[in-house]
Amino acid sequence: MDTRALIDGLGPGEGALQPRARYRSDAAEIDLGGRWRFAPYERALDAPEEPARGDAEIQVPGHWQLQGHGAPAYTNVVFPFPVDPPHVPDANPAGDYQRDVELPDLDGRRVILRFDGVDNAAQIWFNGREVGTTKGSRNTHEFDVTQHARPGVNDLRVRVVQFSATSYLEDQDMWWMSGIFRPVTVLLLPEESLGDLRVRADVDPATGEGILRVDADADASVRIAALGVDARAGEEIRIPGVRAWSPEDPALYELVVAGAHESARLRIGFRRIEIRDAQILVNGIPVLFRGVNRHDHHPDRGRAVTVDDIREDLLLMKRSNVNAIRTSHYPPRPELLELADELGFWVIDEADFESHGFSELGERRNPVDDPAWRDALVDRMRRMVARDRNHPSVIMWSLGNESGAGRNLADMRAAALELDDSRPIHYERDYSFRYSDVFSLMYPTHEAVEKIGRFETVTLPRHAVILADEGELSGLDAKPFILCEYAHAMGTGPGGLEEYQELFRHYPRVQGGFVWEWFEHGIAYDAGGARVHGYGGDFGETVHDGNFVADGLVSPERVGRPALTDLAQVFRPVDIRVGENRIEVENRFERSSTEGIAYTVTTLLADGGEVDEPIEIPVARARETVTAPLLTRPDALLVTVSARLAAASAWAPAGHELAWGQRLVRLPDPPAGADAVWAVDPRGISAGVVRLEGPTLGAWRAPTDNDRATRMVELRGGVSDAGSWKKLNLHAPAVWTDPDTGERRWGFAGRDVGFDERLALEPVDGGLALDARLTPRGPWPEGQTLARIGHDWVIPGAGPRTRVRWFGRGFRQSYPDTGAGARLGWFEGSVAELQEHYLRPQDNGVRAEVSVLEIELGGRRLVISGEPFSFSLRPWTDAELDAANHPHELAADTGRLILSINAHVHGVGTAACGPGVLEQHRLHPREAHLALRFAISR
Repeated sequence: MDTRALIDGLGPGEGALQPRARYRSDAAEIDLGGRWRFAPYERALDAPEEPARGDAEIQVPGHWQLQGHGAPAYTNVVFPFPVDPPHVPDANPAGDYQRDVELPDLDGRRVILRFDGVDNAAQIWFNGREVGTTKGSRNTHEFDVTQHARPGVNDLRVRVVQFSATSYLEDQDMWWMSGIFRPVTVLLLPEESLGDLRVRADVDPATGEGILRVDADADASVRIAALGVDARAGEEIRIPGVRAWSPEDPALYELVVAGAHESARLRIGFRRIEIRDAQILVNGIPVLFRGVNRHDHHPDRGRAVTVDDIREDLLLMKRSNVNAIRTSHYPPRPELLELADELGFWVIDEADFESHGFSELGERRNPVDDPAWRDALVDRMRRMVARDRNHPSVIMWSLGNESGAGRNLADMRAAALELDDSRPIHYERDYSFRYSDVFSLMYPTHEAVEKIGRFETVTLPRHAVILADEGELSGLDAKPFILCEYAHAMGTGPGGLEEYQELFRHYPRVQGGFVWEWFEHGIAYDAGGARVHGYGGDFGETVHDGNFVADGLVSPERVGRPALTDLAQVFRPVDIRVGENRIEVENRFERSSTEGIAYTVTTLLADGGEVDEPIEIPVARARETVTAPLLTRPDALLVTVSARLAAASAWAPAGHELAWGQRLVRLPDPPAGADAVWAVDPRGISAGVVRLEGPTLGAWRAPTDNDRATRMVELRGGVSDAGSWKKLNLHAPAVWTDPDTGERRWGFAGRDVGFDERLALEPVDGGLALDARLTPRGPWPEGQTLARIGHDWVIPGAGPRTRVRWFGRGFRQSYPDTGAGARLGWFEGSVAELQEHYLRPQDNGVRAEVSVLEIELGGRRLVISGEPFSFSLRPWTDAELDAANHPHELAADTGRLILSINAHVHGVGTAACGPGVLEQHRLHPREAHLALRFAISR
């Protein structure tokens, strides 16, 4: 096959062996990872007929765009080339890879080359002979090169093209990057190897009896020592008293399959998946997915992730109470499934198929409905199912993502069921759901989820993120409902997590969902010595989707964002309700008791001290609620009850916190103030070395990604919250002060709406009392929102090292519809530590329900106390935050701090891609009252 045929061909590739299960055997393996020779070409069609042994070197696994050859490019939906399937532009980069492969004496063994991932298409030569091609980037392909192999040095060459016809099948909201990005391995197999292994490990929920059948391509014995199993392949075996596998108890048994010349070891789990009464049941019990979507990503290596990277991800997920993963939008490295089996996760395994860009063209020429693409799509499905079907963690197969509706889905479904009929099939974008065993939507509103939970009619989504009047969904009452994507975790947010979870728990048909997504996909680069995480447009792309690739629960460096702290509490496996004289614990585990949980009561005292005491709480069976008495100390301010692991697990040490609950007994008294003389002047207030300039009205914030709602505005039209704020010029307040009464009238440039303010600043007991009442004025537009209502102060001479202490929610940020993971208490840190540096700067760092705020200034401590308020404290104005595209563009020290104290704050929602702010968290023009006391502490 010449290079043009490789690029233009619609098929699944040539020469690869039939797909088979991945397992570990005693056959020899040679890892070909490391440095390869490399020859890059700007145009694939300019490459020589035979692949070159290049002068450059490149790391495998890896992407060539991250190793000095070209640049990554990001698009979400739009293809980065003209849509003219199967053709791609002539300006199509390619690279020739070469490596010497040292082989031992073969002794009659077969030599198999295994490629786990090559983006996008590849031709493979071994000792000068072309042995085949790959046309599925994230699928495993094996090639038998025995007839070309010899002991000693062998010449392996691979030509990879960045784009081919099958790029139209791989438009998956991620970086366009190329190369051999997953491992390459040589397998030395006996002539009569085990071949494909097919394990069916069923369990009867009523009796606990395991039902096992193992099939191999060769005659073999089957042994499970722990269960006393000793049988032959092909036999069905009944095994009494097996431990069923689930994420709460990932019970694995070592299965040994021994043929005449090869022996394999697999870890298997017994479980039965059924759909009954519009619910997914596993081992007879309904499941609730507390899930996340996960791409492969590393800030330096792109999709060339290591097993250690994957393990780090899954451990952090498990410690955050996540129990399910959707492998968006392609099969993962197989080691992810091994770890999911071991640690305990449900996995929706998704085929390497997304043709989302055709939605921009009204689905014209979409491969999903074109028979010419059938073989390629069926091959992708077969390769995933055959490779992964022995893993107990895989609960569903997904036909792909955002690829529209068409006849090829039927053949993909049939291919999957032919290989494995023990699991349901998932697909979201065909709204007849004829090929999906579950009813699945992306980003439905809370209202829509509730309707579906009640089996009421909802309207058919025209796009995944819109519920539009396009026709009614009907005939779906037998199907369970899941949210394959929801709660778009982009920037500050997402809001509404707790409200979604309550719906999941209340309606049996609604079986949870998968947050979008795990990672912010920033690509690291150096900007004048600063390590910066780039997004779309930072690498010279002419067409891109900006920072829409930065939408995750963890940063590119695998550090949890505040959203992950919130998610861990929203997904809590036990709900702790602390009353005046008792504790109530609801066990939300589906199968497990609370026997492995230890509880601690932490009492925060009026003098600032804390007392930790263990407490005995009765063991609760799965889904049971128990109570225990609680004696509250008379000097208590706050009682916190924590549920922790009593012993170490495979994923966390002993003492790891699973959940917590609190009761505020009373607010603390502010520290005693020192006598200070407060001066009030037209520009601010001061007491000795402490000075605050202001206050000015705060009604705007540097828009968050959710405030901007760029993607949602594209899809549904209208105006985002940020757009409406800009239209009213909330970022440009001005004041007129009545010379007779001193009352202030706030307005916004070019508009006739604003606020009237009565502001009083009076000395009181060595401090200064502020009383401000803000009343909206004018004909505000119907439904208008404000970012906040409060005061902004400038603190000159202070900087990022300034220390701050407060009583309220913390340590992470909290907005009206976020902050489930931010508990009440005393917290402290530097101003620098209060900031959350998202890849694109935006409003962040708001702390809510604060009654005491202390700021160290000039060797003194400014204390602000009063009715609970929200605050932020940062070196930058909202305008400076908004103007910056990356955190490193913000000055580290501006010589002043901006203190915002707010009576009311608008929620954040998920409108970056999904519903906006729930009505109960929306801030409309309303009266606001701030009653504060400023003092200098002793």
